Amino acid sequence: MRVSILDDEPYAIEVLKDLLQSLNDVEIVGTFTNPYTAMEQLPHLQVDVLFLDIELGERHGIELAEWLHREFEHLEVVFVTAHPEYALDAFEVSVIDYLLKPVKRNRLQKTITKIREKLEMYEKLQEAASQSKELYIYTMGSFRLLDSKGDDVSWRTKKVKELFVYLWHFRDKPVHKAKVIEDLWPEMRADKAISLLHTTVYQLRKTVRAAGVQKNPLKFNNDHYQLMISPESDVTEILKICEQDVIDHASVEKLLNLYDGDYLEEEDFPWVFLEGKRIKKSVQFVLVNFIKDNIEVEENRFIVEKCLEKLLQFDLYNEEYMLMFMKFLISSNQLQQLKTLYRGFKIIYEGDLGMKLPEQIEELYKTQLL
Repeated sequence: MRVSILDDEPYAIEVLKDLLQSLNDVEIVGTFTNPYTAMEQLPHLQVDVLFLDIELGERHGIELAEWLHREFEHLEVVFVTAHPEYALDAFEVSVIDYLLKPVKRNRLQKTITKIREKLEMYEKLQEAASQSKELYIYTMGSFRLLDSKGDDVSWRTKKVKELFVYLWHFRDKPVHKAKVIEDLWPEMRADKAISLLHTTVYQLRKTVRAAGVQKNPLKFNNDHYQLMISPESDVTEILKICEQDVIDHASVEKLLNLYDGDYLEEEDFPWVFLEGKRIKKSVQFVLVNFIKDNIEVEENRFIVEKCLEKLLQFDLYNEEYMLMFMKFLISSNQLQQLKTLYRGFKIIYEGDLGMKLPEQIEELYKTQLL
């Protein structure tokens, strides 16, 4: 259980901190004497419960509790105060408990037990929600996130979207905040970049929860961020197909439909280049092997032709792909298409590259003319 304390008396914080640390499974992740500092930091601490003093000078604890309930869907609040007259006001803002100073260990233990039971219930609800509501990500070409209703998620800013894509891109690997800043705000002054990162993280949490995810979508631990959700996506489906031992007609057809543009090519994220290249190479390998195994199989001719077209989309100047396509057209007696393809290759090499066609292509074509 992750706990924070907000009290304008440092001594009171230390006393409560010692009591909490004497209990099992309690981790203190932040203490504050200033409510405005707490409001800035709490969105990044993944707090389960905040022990909050009602008397906070100009910012009353009840007002702050109302703000917390608006901003956090599952953060529990426990009021700690020397003033019993505030009890009714406290429960009107749905705090889970109300402790009078000086706090007794036995009474605190009951509060922690109550919170733990509520958190366990919340986790069960989260699990049920996650089973009934699934997000889906499209990454081939442009990026789209579909919410639990199948609608496109709207992003408050481009950076909120990029941060989500960035953390999802690394899948289950935590990413150090310095690396996040280096990749997303490379030109910005450090203090400004950190402030923007915190704001963007906060907006990302709100956006993903609004999309239908009940659990905390983002973990921050030891200065590392990690996305805690793993939506299905077109690219994960592509990679699953590429990892299959046997690639059949249906798998290749699905692969061709899923590969609707290169990985995030329309997003202009410089950090996706290597992954995009790896995905493309995996798909090329599958398509080339399928073509070689099925080029003479009559019932697979249509899908083989689609594979050849896709390979040339990947690399229009690839001599191997050109030869494979020409041989396929020859084997299926599509001589008119062969002529059209040959002329296209000639224009590409002589017009675009200022080079002669490779000898193998010229020889293969001349052989068919004779």
